[in-house]
Amino acid sequence: CFGALAHCAAGHAAAPCRSIVARRSRGGVAMTGGWQYALAGGVCAAVSHGIACPVDVVKTRQQTVPSYSGIQLHEGLARVVR
Repeated sequence: CFGALAHCAAGHAAAPCRSIVARRSRGGVAMTGGWQYALAGGVCAAVSHGIACPVDVVKTRQQTVPSYSGIQLHEGLARVVR
């Protein structure tokens, strides 16, 4: 749902956006202002980057840093956090 709302906020596919807004408003949540779309897009970006970037850092370090080779993902994430 957030992805579709962010897609609408970017100005793509006007007809599907109207149907998304209509469905959401019938369910008791009126999504009529532009700030909701911006918020939905921001939440989507934060979640996707918050998950994908640390995993990518560990993957790259496993390929390039000898001390990271052969460790599990959770161990690599713990090292990156420290």
